[in-house]
Amino acid sequence: MTQSFSGGMDLSGIAEAQKQENEPAQAADYVVRLTGATIQATMQQSLTVPVIVLFTMDGLPGEVGDRLEAATKKSGGRFQLAVANAQTEPELMAAFQCQGAPAGYALVGGRSIIPLFQGNPTTEQIDAVVGQVLELAKQAGIGGRISGNSQEEGASAAEREEHYVAGAQALARGDFDAAAREFQQSLDKMPENEAARVGLAQVKLLERTAGLDPTKTLAAADAAGPSDVEAQMAAADVEVAHGRPDLGFTRLIDAIAPNGGDAKEELRQHLLELFDVVGADQPLVADARKRLASALF
Repeated sequence: MTQSFSGGMDLSGIAEAQKQENEPAQAADYVVRLTGATIQATMQQSLTVPVIVLFTMDGLPGEVGDRLEAATKKSGGRFQLAVANAQTEPELMAAFQCQGAPAGYALVGGRSIIPLFQGNPTTEQIDAVVGQVLELAKQAGIGGRISGNSQEEGASAAEREEHYVAGAQALARGDFDAAAREFQQSLDKMPENEAARVGLAQVKLLERTAGLDPTKTLAAADAAGPSDVEAQMAAADVEVAHGRPDLGFTRLIDAIAPNGGDAKEELRQHLLELFDVVGADQPLVADARKRLASALF
């Protein structure tokens, strides 16, 4: 799952990151708990700021976590720390290919998992690692900031709206029914609330993929080909839910061209729903919209 950022410098990405640096900080905590139920929300967060994932034996930040929290405060909230319990989250351990704890990884752009360290790095080593992560994020066009307080008054009106807050809390604890209900009520109250729209789309995606075996779903779609619309949509859901929205978008766009009529429209509508999962303002979505237009016309 690890991906390399080697190659030429992406100047367009740097420009986008610099633009984000000048925007208000997002209302989010410096340190969050990472579980199987919250991994999608953490992947989503990594589209705004890189997320450093720390596996520990008891799920508590410990000395390494304290150093990382100090580092994000020092950086002005340019990354988030997500702490996972190595003993109670074996699926996360496997997904990150983590062999022991403590260990650190970076999530960048909702897709890349980058190994950072194993063991107990010193403050100097952490500073060096953080610098590398921020540079990689900058080249990927990610340069946002978080405030350190998900409930602060500096949050936007949409993020402070009571139903959105309740929905975000329900999603974090894995209560999808409550999350969907609260996000929908937030949208009913504030139709322009993009944060609630993203949250609702994430809940629906998690519900659709809850009973799917990722390996079997992807294999079935590849074997069936683009004419099997249901198989392609299920596979795209799996790819987006597992942090590869780029693959999910491409799968559906590639399936649109050879299909027609109702099948083409069903694929298009499903792709638009997945755009909402990532967020309409994300560069990845903007690029996919252009490719969708080409496939349709």
